Amino acid sequence: MSSQNIDRKIAVIFATDVVGYSKHIETDESATITNLRACESLLNDIFGKYKARLFNTGGDSFFAEFESAVAAVECAVEFQNAIKRRNSTLEATVKLEFRIGINIGDVIKEKGNLLGDGVNIAARLESLAQAGGISISKGIFEYVSSKTKLSFVNQGMQKVKSNRFHVYDVILDPTHKRKLRSQFGSKKLTMVRLIVLILIAFVSITYFAFISNDDQTISNNVLSDIRPKIIILPFEIQTTEANFRGEQADLSLSINNTLSDLNTDVKFIDSNETKLLTKENFSYKDLAENNDISFVVTGTVQNSKEFIRVQFRVVEAASSETIFKEQYDFSIEDQMISVQEKVAMYIMKGLSRHILSKQHVFKYTNEPSTYFDLIKIDKAILKSTVESVTYAGQLLKKNLESSPNDPHILQLAAFHTFASTSLKLVDDPVSEINKAIKYLSNGIKFVKKADPIYLYLFAQKSIYQAILQQFDLACSIIPDLKQYENRIYDDHLSQFDFGLLYQVCSSNGSSKDQFELGVSHMERSLELRPSAFNAKYLAYGYAYLTFQYGMSTEKLNSLWISENSKSQHNDEMALPTISALLAYSYEKKKDNKLAAQTLEISNGIGRKYTAQTPFSDYPAFQSKNFLTDIGNILIPLGLSD
Repeated sequence: MSSQNIDRKIAVIFATDVVGYSKHIETDESATITNLRACESLLNDIFGKYKARLFNTGGDSFFAEFESAVAAVECAVEFQNAIKRRNSTLEATVKLEFRIGINIGDVIKEKGNLLGDGVNIAARLESLAQAGGISISKGIFEYVSSKTKLSFVNQGMQKVKSNRFHVYDVILDPTHKRKLRSQFGSKKLTMVRLIVLILIAFVSITYFAFISNDDQTISNNVLSDIRPKIIILPFEIQTTEANFRGEQADLSLSINNTLSDLNTDVKFIDSNETKLLTKENFSYKDLAENNDISFVVTGTVQNSKEFIRVQFRVVEAASSETIFKEQYDFSIEDQMISVQEKVAMYIMKGLSRHILSKQHVFKYTNEPSTYFDLIKIDKAILKSTVESVTYAGQLLKKNLESSPNDPHILQLAAFHTFASTSLKLVDDPVSEINKAIKYLSNGIKFVKKADPIYLYLFAQKSIYQAILQQFDLACSIIPDLKQYENRIYDDHLSQFDFGLLYQVCSSNGSSKDQFELGVSHMERSLELRPSAFNAKYLAYGYAYLTFQYGMSTEKLNSLWISENSKSQHNDEMALPTISALLAYSYEKKKDNKLAAQTLEISNGIGRKYTAQTPFSDYPAFQSKNFLTDIGNILIPLGLSD
């Protein structure tokens, strides 16, 4: 064919195929084919909705042309969500997962088929996508980013075979956040570092299940920790005194070790990797683009005859902009371990104020050992197991004795009594709840009015009063709290407890608007701090809206998909609870088959959800009819009474 007769055009290309198709075929050929046909039918229906033209298929792969970049991305999102829903049912005897790549580029029309780089890059994008994920080219991103409400992660320039292209991931839920290492990073890597990276990759095989592509393996397709990564560079020692330099040389290393041992909402790079990266003398931009570093901590240490001065700053690596900087003076007589712990606390507090809306700031706490204990206590209570709550109680006892007026300790002490009561670790629940109210009443005395923790303490106190059936007293605080709602937007604790209180006080059917406002607060809390604990109580809110007002199951179903997709859960009752409540909502909407299937899933995971669980989970809920109805509806389907 002469070049003059080649028919070219610009097209939006959608490419998808099944993850691990060959292995599925080897395991059960008939079942795999049957399930693939069902998925193909689903895909064709969605293609029809978005006016796509399927121009090529190859067993488990499908290529389609779209008239619109937005339509292609929306189609991909709908298809992946549909596949997730299908895989959560018993109909999916083989749970197939798909990768999707979308590109816009120059293509050649040939007998109804499309050829050329525009198609090839879509296929390469598909090979880079995660299982159940969507990767798009920069051209597609520029068309759709301002026209949809979707979130994206910039993966930078990538290379597959001979193709180089800029990749963006579409984020369907928080578990889809990852970072692909750029194929075009710094050439400064030493042989030692390469050997270390190879060893790390080898060891990682014991922790990660690599999903293989039938034609090629993309080794950098492994998901990483989605928490912001922070590196603490060696502090500069600005003194000529040899003894002083020797004593302070490991200050930043000690600070790093203190913080990297904590389970917080940020990840501190460990000391070994820090040493490697420091030797390379990378720029901030290199650290951001090639090493997935979000923030860099730098500092200086000076001395005089009377004091040691430590200055540090936190820099956003990508922009090289200083987020905050602080300076502290310590007596020359102070033990270095005390200086290290205090500087570590100041760094963590500063980060919490400036970049961590998801983590509560224990700002009334100034003793490092107490501060770090509170982080451990908070995490342990949220884990909500007998062992973790018992451990939290031991730490709380020590800290209540040493700091009886710290509002954060009192807040967590009250939270702990509720967790202990829910897990049936106490003999007298009423006495424990009254103890919690005393903790909260005492804590309120030591904080400023309208501070988020002040509002949290008041809301929490009212919730505990509601548990004791003192609803008039508990709900009388709502008019006063409402005037402060605009002050809690980024405080997950206050959002959760405002939401819970609004739900409790309207759970007798008195106000749909107030109950829905409570749900929206709990949704915001979950957004700020994704946790199984928050998700579980949001599920009760959705289920009640179905019970009382006939709300559809869509939001509860989305919550279930999101929680089910996570690799692990802190709260052993989260998934059983959410799936049982989804089954309940399905049955209320007369979808008996889905209800039975979902309850079967609930009965097979975590600690068993029973007809009595709603009463221990939600003792403050006024509508006992709702809590009873959950059991009445689900027991005939197989729920234990």
